Amino acid sequence: MENFFKRSWNELYIKNLIYYNINLFSSCWNHVFIRDSKTKIITSRKRFGYYVRYPILDLISRTFSLKIEDISTNNHINNSNGNKYKSHVKKVKQTIINKIKSDDDDKENNNNVKKNNEDNDNDDDDDDDNDNKKIMINNTSNTPESEKKILTDIIKDIDNTLEIQSARKQMKERVDKGHKLFSIIVIILVVILLSNFLLEFIKIMNTQGEFFPKTVSRGMTAERNRIQNLYKQKFNKFFNKKNKVEIVLLDGLRYDKFLEHPEFKEIISNKNIMKDAKYYKIKCSLPSMSLPNWLSIMTGSPPEIHGLLNNILAPETTFDSIFGRVISENGTFCGITGSTTFPALVKSQLSQLVGDGGVAPSFGPLGSNTNAYYADLERMKITKQALTGAIEFDLFLTHFSDIDIQGHAYGVTRKYNKNNTYYKACTDKANHVKEILNIVDENTIVIIISDHGQVDAGGHGGTHKQNMEVPIMVYKKNSNFGSFKGKDFFPQNTWNNLDIAATVTGLLGYPAPAQSEGRMITSWIEGLANIQNSEEYIRILLRDLLYQKQLYVINLFKTMGMVPIDYPEYLKRNPLNDDDEYSSEMYSQEIQKVINIYKEVRKRYVYTHIIRNATLDLIFVTLAITFQIWIMERYTFTFPLSLLTSVNKNTKYEIWYEELKNVVKSNRKAAFYTLIIIILQFTLSLFVFFLYYFIKGYGIPDSTVLHHPKVIPEFLFALLCVSIILQLIFGRLFVLLYVSWSQKRKNYIKNKSLLKKAYIYFRMFYSNKKLEYSNVQMVYLMKEYAFLWTTVFICICLLLSSAYTFLIPNTFNIPYVIPSIWNLKFRVLSLQCLGIPIIIGHLIGLNNWPPDSQITEDIHYFDGIYKMGAIKFMYTNLKIKENLQQKIYPLSKNNNIIDKEFVKNSNNNSSNELLLEKNNPETVINVSSDTINKKLMNKMKSTYSLLINSEDYSKYFGDYYTVFNNDYLKYFKVRNLVDIILRKKKIDVEKEKQL
Repeated sequence: MENFFKRSWNELYIKNLIYYNINLFSSCWNHVFIRDSKTKIITSRKRFGYYVRYPILDLISRTFSLKIEDISTNNHINNSNGNKYKSHVKKVKQTIINKIKSDDDDKENNNNVKKNNEDNDNDDDDDDDNDNKKIMINNTSNTPESEKKILTDIIKDIDNTLEIQSARKQMKERVDKGHKLFSIIVIILVVILLSNFLLEFIKIMNTQGEFFPKTVSRGMTAERNRIQNLYKQKFNKFFNKKNKVEIVLLDGLRYDKFLEHPEFKEIISNKNIMKDAKYYKIKCSLPSMSLPNWLSIMTGSPPEIHGLLNNILAPETTFDSIFGRVISENGTFCGITGSTTFPALVKSQLSQLVGDGGVAPSFGPLGSNTNAYYADLERMKITKQALTGAIEFDLFLTHFSDIDIQGHAYGVTRKYNKNNTYYKACTDKANHVKEILNIVDENTIVIIISDHGQVDAGGHGGTHKQNMEVPIMVYKKNSNFGSFKGKDFFPQNTWNNLDIAATVTGLLGYPAPAQSEGRMITSWIEGLANIQNSEEYIRILLRDLLYQKQLYVINLFKTMGMVPIDYPEYLKRNPLNDDDEYSSEMYSQEIQKVINIYKEVRKRYVYTHIIRNATLDLIFVTLAITFQIWIMERYTFTFPLSLLTSVNKNTKYEIWYEELKNVVKSNRKAAFYTLIIIILQFTLSLFVFFLYYFIKGYGIPDSTVLHHPKVIPEFLFALLCVSIILQLIFGRLFVLLYVSWSQKRKNYIKNKSLLKKAYIYFRMFYSNKKLEYSNVQMVYLMKEYAFLWTTVFICICLLLSSAYTFLIPNTFNIPYVIPSIWNLKFRVLSLQCLGIPIIIGHLIGLNNWPPDSQITEDIHYFDGIYKMGAIKFMYTNLKIKENLQQKIYPLSKNNNIIDKEFVKNSNNNSSNELLLEKNNPETVINVSSDTINKKLMNKMKSTYSLLINSEDYSKYFGDYYTVFNNDYLKYFKVRNLVDIILRKKKIDVEKEKQL
């Protein structure tokens, strides 16, 4: 090496260079070896399992690109060290310049100095054709002219390296800024998703509030009280003796189990019982939960109107009920025995002191939340007292809960319930029913009903057939009702549990509850009530029911925002003023018309509000996606706007046109791959979640899986575990596709067993070590587009939620419970919860991408990503200049600075964020074609020429193309360097084709 560094001024430069970069050289020295100390120096580094050789001056370029970090005005890290370093660089440069001047003086005084020997350069051309691509630095002659040329090139290298490194740092800062803006999108979406999920989840598990304002509900109830007083005397004339009604509610009893179970089968096959009884199959209300259906049975109002959707923290209703109708009459008694939550729903409508017979399921010595046997025994005792005691109850309701509790805790069938506790509970309750039927008197009508069913695995709440179909049985001792052929004005196949309330009040001689949506089972009243002239009594009941339905629907329309002029004529007619010409059949037809017009308006209301919500949601999600695409287009190295559009035609005249086409092609490829992967990720996440519950016996999951408070943690845990685990897998899947393998490792894995291979892949998949990529550009692009598609899918979920709410929770809610929308609601909420870890995971995956490692061996490893950014900014700037009709500086034919006049007021806002030094003017490097050819032919000792001949020019200056300034001078300075490199590559490609 002493032969190589003969001159003292050259030693000065090298010493200063080593002084600044001692750490770098020490870390790289083990990669340097001398092949021929007299003439050549070679470097060797191992990457991807192969030794790749670079020129020694690569260390110089790496040195400056790595260590000089404080050029950017925005750099606040290690400021004091940076200033010291910059001042030291200035001293070095000034020393070299002074030395050049001194050499010039020596040249003038000494005319006998020999010129540089060009034969050594010609020898380098032969070395360039060597297969192992070793680049050699020949020993040059020592003439001052040659030395001055080398030093001038080195100074240019230093200037450009500083400038390019600053450009790289600012490009990285620009991408980081875009990712910070991404985090704003994530925060907004996560807040919306969480609040939407939690509030809608609370509605599913609790209440959404009553449809009517309380003042409207009280007004409707007051009108019912007025009508009851009006009809009191008239109704009393029809009754020989007032009836009593006992309602037995068997919680959780399925219709098929009612038919199949031996004890219940014995009841419905017993002739002594069935000669006075009939049983039917009806549908419960949705959601098929206990408290919502209890309230529907008592009020005749569906859950979407009375507002109670689940069993947790149910408030007392303000709606009128069958108990309210009975208790409003003086001298009457009504009561409930059952779970403590049952009487709490209508507590103020029960008889004082004796009416509330609430017994908790945990009652008794062995009672618990999974065993209500002893509680049901206690309720049976209370029922016996109510039916046979001194106080005669006009209306009493007995609630047995053990069947439902066994279904919740253990399931229904033997497949899930190993101890068959559901079957045993059915046996016990059937015996209670037999006992009740035996002790009631001839004046008591017994109605046996279930509130909902249970799926085989246990649970209810959804639209499963097993949940929705329930039995109902009516019995009155010695009534011969089993053989009675009465007339039903409403078809039996349309009955549901909303029809119970108006039927019970009709049996007792009271008008229907104020908020009842149900109709009346007229055959029961005709065959079971102790009345004279049943035909006239039913006609009056139906006339009152029509009036009640008119008021109910009018108040619904008012609450929905309809004005009176929109009402149909038959809503405006007062049936109380009708004469005797109207028959029961005419009234029943009008009642059905009123119900039908309400259903039609309800349907129109639902779809109108869905369209409203969807339109508003669509505006929001469009803005959100547009904002993200704008961030990607402005701040990242991706081309989202070019995915479906062609490249600007004028770019084909640019030397980087082919590079641009390759980058756009990579963008389209990455966008397509990630779209498939994200679709697969969301689909697989939902599939695994549904599969979990399918294995548990729930079929396609709906709100049935939320049948009990104890299952809520399991539900959330299953959702989040599936989402997080699959995100960990898919988040690294992008990396796995482009991991580079050395031949040695390939051979090593090839000889291993399948199990060992799987273990190696698994370890590599979750390794924390830096992986080496075969295509780092595609890894970066796939990470960016994965975040974009995740945002799109979450926005689609928000758009789907417009079927029941606006994306801002508790705004523009749609309260109606429609089976298809109810199932959609549960699945969209599940998908939204799944999406939260996914979008956060993909945002974390963008952290510090592209990496900007400060390790010597990694400094240029990710430069291919910056190359895409450089080409993108050049392409963007070209399109802007097209609009301004600005001219790009070509390669000049001489080394002088050409026209610097340029439009300074550009609308390229992005350039303002990439300024190096706004106030310092920069000159444009213009290299003539002759100079280029000379550099290429003779391999001058310049970093530019060495870069051209290196193995992969894109790892060096070629990736830092875009250095902007207000007047674009810095941009063109680096642009000329790009043209040199790309043109040389094009020439090489043409030569290879010719060969």
